[in-house]
Amino acid sequence: MNPVFVVPGSIQGPDFIGLRAGHFSRKVKGLVIEIAVPLPIATTDNPSGFIVEALRQAKLLAAAFFIEKGISFPTVAAEKIILAIETDFSLAW
Repeated sequence: MNPVFVVPGSIQGPDFIGLRAGHFSRKVKGLVIEIAVPLPIATTDNPSGFIVEALRQAKLLAAAFFIEKGISFPTVAAEKIILAIETDFSLAW
């Protein structure tokens, strides 16, 4: 799973709301999950809650996508990474 946060900018912002599956590579078993960042989140001083929740939603979307393709997805390993990110955020903010 490769989460990509699509942040609104001065020229263009995300053309969708929420999350969506992007490019899938069967060869490397990789899936891009695009995450639209709402403007209020993009301009906040502490987006950590949004980021962690978005990563958890991305994990669920990726797991369902891989199941549909008949490919195993390391859900537990993904959650461990998210927990580590959440811990790092709690120390930073």
